[in-house]
Amino acid sequence: MNDIAPNNSSYLTKSIDGGFNWHLIQSFSNNINGFGSINNKLFLIRGTSFSLSSDKGATWNDLFDIPSANLITSCSFSQNGFIYVSTDKGIFVSKDNGTTLNQISDSTFFVYVSENQDGTLYAIDYDSNLWKADGINYHWTQITDSIAVETIYCISSNELLIGTFRNGIMKSNDGGLHWSNFGFENYQISHLSRLTENMLICRASFGDNNIDMYLSTNNGESWEKLRIEKIINTYGLSPSKYLYLVESNGVVYKSKQPLF
Repeated sequence: MNDIAPNNSSYLTKSIDGGFNWHLIQSFSNNINGFGSINNKLFLIRGTSFSLSSDKGATWNDLFDIPSANLITSCSFSQNGFIYVSTDKGIFVSKDNGTTLNQISDSTFFVYVSENQDGTLYAIDYDSNLWKADGINYHWTQITDSIAVETIYCISSNELLIGTFRNGIMKSNDGGLHWSNFGFENYQISHLSRLTENMLICRASFGDNNIDMYLSTNNGESWEKLRIEKIINTYGLSPSKYLYLVESNGVVYKSKQPLF
């Protein structure tokens, strides 16, 4: 059983006993600000560089660098296996497991880009507005102006969930034309992402001092609060189906049992 977890510094750690003990895999010159996997390959974002491992983190190869960019604001891994990178110089995409990277937009005001199953792109700008574009011409259209959007998850081609600043989770069944509350009303949802096909995880806060993690096993129809009194910075599901939660100081927590 081998599990890998980054912290928010320049270290990558690995456990061979299901997370009870951890040892250093590698120390990098830049902080790790992104981590994900596609087709059994691991990807790291460090500064403006990408690295790939095909052997569970034992060795790493630099894939590409974005020399014109000074800042990577986010990286997302789509269900189609594409990697979308938002930078201060525009949006880039890799459609070949990170071998090449192509710029698809010079828009510099997007902080996060996500893709649904039919290739439609959704992006959040610095003013928390949500935008939409097709995956061919990349012409962007703003679809929200009165909702402060913080994060987005695409359930299907037309079903969308967004985490908002003070309106909880909102859902659209028509690709973003209309929205309704879908739980956590009056909460701030700062993270919302998929762990498996039907399993979602979110970070919800009510006020400044109440930040909790919640898990849904039915695409957001209901939620269960995770019993951890810590402020979680990032999280992930290991190949062995354990949930890992990482504090901002790099401390890693593991679920007592596999989630399924």
